[in-house]
Amino acid sequence: MYITITSVHISPEWVLQNFVLQTRAISESHTGINIAGIITEAIAEWSLPDNPPLVTDNAANIVVAGQELPSKPHIGFAHCFNLAAQKPRRSLLLPDYY
Repeated sequence: MYITITSVHISPEWVLQNFVLQTRAISESHTGINIAGIITEAIAEWSLPDNPPLVTDNAANIVVAGQELPSKPHIGFAHCFNLAAQKPRRSLLLPDYY
């Protein structure tokens, strides 16, 4: 498995900027503590602020990793909206193509 750390921000000219900072193999267990360690190393390696925002898909291990860092995780709106939209479909047992 791999973990990719990206930077997404708006430039002073108001242009959306997306960068892949690093992709690393994870050989140990994907616990929140281990992932927090990888993120902490990336913060130091890239000379990022000590508490950059962390946007997550709400996976439990990533939320735990965020809680181990100085910054708190932000759950991505699109992911939460998708989860909310899928819930009624699941409760009705509709096939995936609906």
